[in-house]
Amino acid sequence: MTHYVPQLAATALILLLTGCPSPTSDRATDHTSPEASTNATATKQPTKAPARTYIDVRTPAEYASGHLPGALNIPLQDMNNRLDELRALGTGITTYCRSGNRSGKAKALLEDAGFTDVTNGGGVESLAQQLGVEVVTSGK
Repeated sequence: MTHYVPQLAATALILLLTGCPSPTSDRATDHTSPEASTNATATKQPTKAPARTYIDVRTPAEYASGHLPGALNIPLQDMNNRLDELRALGTGITTYCRSGNRSGKAKALLEDAGFTDVTNGGGVESLAQQLGVEVVTSGK
């Protein structure tokens, strides 16, 4: 019986080493289906940024002519009246306009009101390009 122990130990070691994938193998770390993996490599997926609210500080007419998808339109002259609404969002804020001038003023206004996570996104076209999104019109 004792002559079976080394043989049994060797067999167990072989099964252990060959039967389990290593921690660095794709199977051990990839929890997606093969279809999802194929689709992920076929199309470039944008990286997810932290939750942000994009605010177009231009006039409603300018906003209608082209804005970021999902952006709020709060004209600079109305910003002071909507601070409570913005606080309730609980997200970081990026302001933008046509060129970055009004959005810079909006950023300063928000910071003066106590907002800490505010960025000036500059102009709508350059911000859209930076984010990899298309500018949309109000009808879309």
